[in-house]
Amino acid sequence: MNYEVIAAIIFVIVLGIILIKNKKKLKVEKIFFPILYLVLYRTKFGLNFMDKVANKFRKAIKVFGYISIFFGFIGMAYVFVSILMNTINLIFKPAVTDAGMALILPFTETPLIGYMPFIQWILALFILMVVHEFSHGMVTRAYNMEVRSSGFGFLSVIVPILPLAFVEPNEKKLAKKPAKIQNSMYAAGPMANIVLALIIFLIMNFVFIPIHTKITEPIGFSFDIINETMPAAKAGLESDIVIISFNNESVTDAYSFIDYMQNSTIGETIYFGTENGTYAVVTEDFDNRSMVGVTNIKNEVKFKDNYLWMKGIFTWKFSFLWILFWLNLLIGLVNLLPLAITDGGRMLKVTLESFMKKERARLIFLIVSYLMFFSIVLGLIVQYIGNPFTIFS
Repeated sequence: MNYEVIAAIIFVIVLGIILIKNKKKLKVEKIFFPILYLVLYRTKFGLNFMDKVANKFRKAIKVFGYISIFFGFIGMAYVFVSILMNTINLIFKPAVTDAGMALILPFTETPLIGYMPFIQWILALFILMVVHEFSHGMVTRAYNMEVRSSGFGFLSVIVPILPLAFVEPNEKKLAKKPAKIQNSMYAAGPMANIVLALIIFLIMNFVFIPIHTKITEPIGFSFDIINETMPAAKAGLESDIVIISFNNESVTDAYSFIDYMQNSTIGETIYFGTENGTYAVVTEDFDNRSMVGVTNIKNEVKFKDNYLWMKGIFTWKFSFLWILFWLNLLIGLVNLLPLAITDGGRMLKVTLESFMKKERARLIFLIVSYLMFFSIVLGLIVQYIGNPFTIFS
């Protein structure tokens, strides 16, 4: 049992004790109960800090809120169209195995991010939740609206799965405010996460990557196998194996492989060299394109001998920043989805109600929300079980 598993067990035990001792303070908010619901624990954590910041930077916070509305709706349109197109693709091309979405959970491989260690996952979640909720709270206080509580909880799909945090404004007073004020409060959280992701991106590119380039040297590239039926897997290749030659020529990165595959033909034999030998892979047809069945292609490096002492701490910090970047970006965008439980959903509902009668606004909102809910559920089913529409192919 490694220290990551031990840390996860300790975290669950401590959290369980806290929740049991304070069970009277827990509240269940039903969404599609008992399938989808929230478990919330209210506190007063951070409320004084929100007041102090809001009083000192009131104008700047209001400006940030208004800017957040503009970019928030752009982000909402982007994720809505992306998920809708992905859903259409899954329905009408059931052979597609890439669902385009996954739960971001520890001890799992997540698209774009890679393997998710528990300690980095929980630390990154804590940071992004604090940034997200404090942004909501500070915009709320900038308009002198009451913040009743803050706290944490879980998004539950039958059982509690994903940790979450929240700030609770006075909903009745908030509902009486103009749409632009309500939307600025809702948009501030997701946009704060996206801004934090941008800052981390700049730190990684202008600080960590130059240092990384200096203390390491390239040795080849690796990838993940999509599934065992694909050509690479049938040839004997495995995920994370380091490729040191391609088509019998030595390589230190993946660029020659990627360029070659752009113009490769179906049925062609290509060769991957490793320290354990060479593997011959015959390309196959996928949607009229040549493919070998790999994903998450990445360049591999090793630390130079005189910098080996930096390997552990540098690798951990870089990995943590990578996870923190993607979690903030992805969760910031997910929060802009037009769903009943998201900030984007609240923005859409408020905006629709400001332009039309509430009955019509509610109907449009429900149609959009259920469409997004169906799309997400379908994507997760495809990711973890398989595409149910294959029965029609």
